[in-house]
Amino acid sequence: MRYLAKLHRDRGGTYGVAVVDLPGCFTVGDSIRDALTNAEEAILCHVEGMIADGEPLPQPLADPVVEPMEPGEFLAAVDVDLDRLALSDKTQRVNVTIPERAMALIDLAAKRAGVSRSRFMTQAALARIERI
Repeated sequence: MRYLAKLHRDRGGTYGVAVVDLPGCFTVGDSIRDALTNAEEAILCHVEGMIADGEPLPQPLADPVVEPMEPGEFLAAVDVDLDRLALSDKTQRVNVTIPERAMALIDLAAKRAGVSRSRFMTQAALARIERI
C-alpha cells in the first residue's frame, strides 16, 4: 500500500516526516532515504496500534488531495507492505499440547474472566508479546 508523507528539513539537518493519512504518525531521518525508510516502519507500527485499538484503517493513497507546501517541504509516497502485519482477525484452528493441570488453571481463569478458553489464551499470549 502507498501512503502520502510530507517531509521537511529541520534546522539540525535531519528530515522530519508526517504521514498525511495517519494523523500522529511521525518520524525523522538523517537523510531523505533514512527518513522514508523510517516512515515505512512508523506506518507499520502506527497501523498495528490502530488494529490493536480496533480503529478502522484509512484507505491508502489513491487520488491525493495535495495541500500547499511551505518552503522547504515536499511530498513523497511511501510504499508499505502491510502483509508484514497479521491484519486479519479471521480465526484459525490450531492443535497445541498443554499439560492437564495447566489447562485446568487456564479454564478456571477464563471462566473467572468471563471469556472462552481460546479468547483467554489469545489475550494472555498477546499481553506477553507486548512485554517482550
